[in-house]
Amino acid sequence: MVKVNFNPHLQLQRYIESLCPNALLECRFPHINRIADVLIGQTVFEIQVSPITVSEVQERNHDYESQGLTIVWLLHDKRYNQKLLPYAEGYLRKQRYALFFRVEHTGECLIYNQFEKIEGRVRIVRSPPQPIDLRRGDPLIVSREKERAWRKEIEPPRPLKQRLLRPYLRHLQRLLERSSGTNSV
Repeated sequence: MVKVNFNPHLQLQRYIESLCPNALLECRFPHINRIADVLIGQTVFEIQVSPITVSEVQERNHDYESQGLTIVWLLHDKRYNQKLLPYAEGYLRKQRYALFFRVEHTGECLIYNQFEKIEGRVRIVRSPPQPIDLRRGDPLIVSREKERAWRKEIEPPRPLKQRLLRPYLRHLQRLLERSSGTNSV
């Protein structure tokens, strides 16, 4: 029987390495005193399983960007992608720097994005996972057409302008009737 390693950080690193032979794991950047979890070309992938603060996220983003690198955060969905967003996740999702990942009990990994509606720190609704293939282009680009279609499904139709204007139109009608009534006398 094959024993599966359930360290999600290591599992995801190995998965990315299997997808992208040019991926470098634990790549050191001594000038900024950082070790990237995974580096592919000019993109750093930071795998986040544990809690992190917004200030630490900002520092890492700044450090890597100062080296001309793009940073993509891969947030483990056991801790992140819950109903209540940790502050760092909220920051990253607003900046569109973050994707999610999960490791199945079989050891298979899924990196994904999703469409979502967030109010404050609360995730109101989310779409099914949209798998991301790191071998194809920019992993943060989301299909705008898919997002529009999904939003149409989840958002209630907006009230018709007529419904909103009805009380105002009635008021105007009364004013016109009054003014025409007084002018004719």
